[in-house]
Amino acid sequence: MKHPLHHLLLLLPLAAWPLLGQGQTDPFGPSDTTVKNDCGIYQWPEVQSPCPEVQIKQKHDHTPIKEYRDQGWDTAVTCNTRTIVLSCMPYRPVQEFNGQYTVDEIPFDPPDSTFSYGKQLPNSDDDKFCALQKIAYPFYFFGFKKEYFVAGGNGIITFSTGAANAGCDYGNYSPIPWPDGASGDATPTLSTHRDAIYGVFQDTDPGGGMSGKQGIWYGIMDEYPCRKIIASYNELPWYPHNSNLDNRQSYQIVCYEGSNIIEVHIKRRSPATCGWCNYGLIGIQNATGKPQVKGDIGTPTAKVVTGAPAAFYPPGRNPMTDKEVLDSIAYRFTPQGYTTVNYHWYRIFDDGRDSIDLTTDVEDTNGYYSEMGTELGDNCPTLTTAVVTPTTTSRYVFHMKFKNANDDWYNLYDTITIGMDTANNMQLHATSDPATASQHSICEGSEASLILEMPSLQVPINTVYSAWRISNGVQYDLPVDSVISVGQQTNTPTQKTWPITFFKDLPDVGKLPNKIDSIYIQISCDMASGCSNNDVLLLKIFPNFNDTNAYTICRGDKVVWTADGKTYTEPTLTTLPLQSQPGCDSVVTLDLKVLDVSYTVDKITDCKPITWINGKTYTESNNATAASDTLRLQNQWGCDSVVQLSFTMIPPVAQIQSSRSSFDYDNLTVQLNDISTGSNARIWLLPNGSTSFNSITYYTASPEDAEANIWLVAQSVYGCNDSANIIIPMRKETFWMPNAFTPDSPNGNTTFGSSSMKTLTQEMFIYSRTGELIFKCEEPDCQWDGRDQKGNLCPQGTYVYFVRYTNEYEPDRIQVRRGTLTLIR
Repeated sequence: MKHPLHHLLLLLPLAAWPLLGQGQTDPFGPSDTTVKNDCGIYQWPEVQSPCPEVQIKQKHDHTPIKEYRDQGWDTAVTCNTRTIVLSCMPYRPVQEFNGQYTVDEIPFDPPDSTFSYGKQLPNSDDDKFCALQKIAYPFYFFGFKKEYFVAGGNGIITFSTGAANAGCDYGNYSPIPWPDGASGDATPTLSTHRDAIYGVFQDTDPGGGMSGKQGIWYGIMDEYPCRKIIASYNELPWYPHNSNLDNRQSYQIVCYEGSNIIEVHIKRRSPATCGWCNYGLIGIQNATGKPQVKGDIGTPTAKVVTGAPAAFYPPGRNPMTDKEVLDSIAYRFTPQGYTTVNYHWYRIFDDGRDSIDLTTDVEDTNGYYSEMGTELGDNCPTLTTAVVTPTTTSRYVFHMKFKNANDDWYNLYDTITIGMDTANNMQLHATSDPATASQHSICEGSEASLILEMPSLQVPINTVYSAWRISNGVQYDLPVDSVISVGQQTNTPTQKTWPITFFKDLPDVGKLPNKIDSIYIQISCDMASGCSNNDVLLLKIFPNFNDTNAYTICRGDKVVWTADGKTYTEPTLTTLPLQSQPGCDSVVTLDLKVLDVSYTVDKITDCKPITWINGKTYTESNNATAASDTLRLQNQWGCDSVVQLSFTMIPPVAQIQSSRSSFDYDNLTVQLNDISTGSNARIWLLPNGSTSFNSITYYTASPEDAEANIWLVAQSVYGCNDSANIIIPMRKETFWMPNAFTPDSPNGNTTFGSSSMKTLTQEMFIYSRTGELIFKCEEPDCQWDGRDQKGNLCPQGTYVYFVRYTNEYEPDRIQVRRGTLTLIR
């Protein structure tokens, strides 16, 4: 389904209605002629669907290129254009009708192109209504639910059930609404012609002379939530029907479920031969048939309000004289009002992460959305956009949730997949020939001029230059300032260019004398778009002299030197003048070595057992002692060699040292020491979800925790891990009571009371063994001195106590302690 910007108009003369999308171009394409509509937003050129729907425009306004389509992308962003604006103009029906309809002229596109869908209604009489028809779904007309309709032979549908099988009179001498003081035949004010749809209401005669598919047809098309009533008048003749072969009239009335939209599609409406037959009505009228707006309905200020009809004549109408011909034209009536609706943009991931809602925060890296609606104008639609800048292939969803007038929930979605095209478009080169641009050869002691180019759309930031030498299979990093000099940037309409000079004198790091020198220059740029580009150029520097060909052979073997074609079998050091590839003068030297038996030691340290070159597996404890073995092999030249193994295995053992064995409410922090062996790094996994990489770390427990389970993963430099954990329990006692006290002793407990932490409230009661209340206290720190409530000394013996209290850790919980105590005198 297409999702256009719906061009809403008040009830105007049809001749003044503009065609939708006329003169428009795609506002999201490259055209400079894109125009804005009266709402100040770009107009989509298609016609609004009458069914509830959502559609992200960028997913449907083009055909993706094959490379994108093969990867499942709807569209893509590139390093040049990272940001894309997603537009969705959702359509939902009216939930609370406000009494107004708007009317649009739309392209002729009837849902039933045959005009004979469903069943043929039995009506072969002139000026007659058909039988009552049941509507298969809730349909609301002028805000009222309709369950039945009746089709009339003169191109009218009424929801007045009393019209079934009654006369469908025709007489049309006044416009609708009927102006004050009108006279003459005003048939449409009859009750059977109210609460009705006119499309086209004119004097046709279905009786006599019809055959085949001619007649009145009715059916229900499509499925929930967009079923539609299709009432088609197919090739009906004007009255009288003797003109059947010359003047056949075809039009179709469509009533949509959910949106309650009404459409009239006119395939053919031609003039009749009789004067009174030429006048017709297209429109809708409520059940009262009385206008509530003074004046001509064709004036620009007229509105359709509650209780008012909304019928009108065709364009340029004059009901007394005009003979209108309408071919392939259609009109739409849309109820207005309010709908409670929720719009929702979110991003979804394919790696199992939860989806993320987009917000209105323009700094949100997942994207942000904005919404334009009635603040642009009373008749302007809602346009919701999401601005996203994905760094990887991402999917974005627009979700609309609402209720229609029938109180049914709708949940509509559209998803777009945006790919990330990271093609590299920066080039570092020394020649203009693409075949040789990636490398350049010079003689030692010469300068080279290089060029760095990138498209002008690229905005480079944080440019990094690097250089290195590959010598004898080993890479040596070189200081950039000693290798190249970067010149001033120049710009053309399509390129940014930097000249780069390669120095004659280079560092000796890793350089082999008299060998071809391989220098690599790399440029890496982070772009303002968020992408990164790089390119590498190889400079091959040929020596001017003293190129040495070194060979090593075993005793008894031979080598043929290509420089002179001679065969050599003994150690040799000889020279020959030559010229190198780029024309550099050189002296080549043959350095031939003849090897006897060699001896090497293979020294290995690891955290796990190894399998050596002899196929045996060696292990050793972590006491730093070594496993050893000896093997006789052939070296790389095929000569006998002796290899000795010296292997030490040092596996990691994770161990934790804790500063405490338990927590209590006054001691919630513990120090944790990594005392592991055989490791050089670690990861602490703490119960609150945090991690630490320090050898000493701290953890503070929550008073609500029952215990803290702390893990340590010890990591070896050789790639092995070991883990250990400790569980530190929480001691939650905050309130203690003694079991005896001696009020007369100078050294003992002279009072009886609690020892507590963080006590907020306390009530303490002391009873004798017979149940008599001896003492009562309501203070946070209650203490009994051994006297009764009258101040008399209580005798030695056993007493009963009862305490209620609260503390700061659980202020809403009342706790109770009860027990016995001994008073000693």
